[in-house]
Amino acid sequence: MRNQIEASPATCPNTWRAEHRRKILFSLKEEKIGRAQNEKSKEYFPMVWRACRAVAGLASLVRVCSKKV
Repeated sequence: MRNQIEASPATCPNTWRAEHRRKILFSLKEEKIGRAQNEKSKEYFPMVWRACRAVAGLASLVRVCSKKV
């Protein structure tokens, strides 16, 4: 009976190591994806900023034109 307990997968340290390794690899993938998304947001930020400024400029232009009429 003692041999069965030692051979059971629940008490096997190698099983714990494999599980831990899987968790680490998964977290590294998440980190890599997060970095890629962060880089994309850095690329798009200037375009969004310019679009917002353009809309603000049009809004002020419309206000100036409507006051003249």
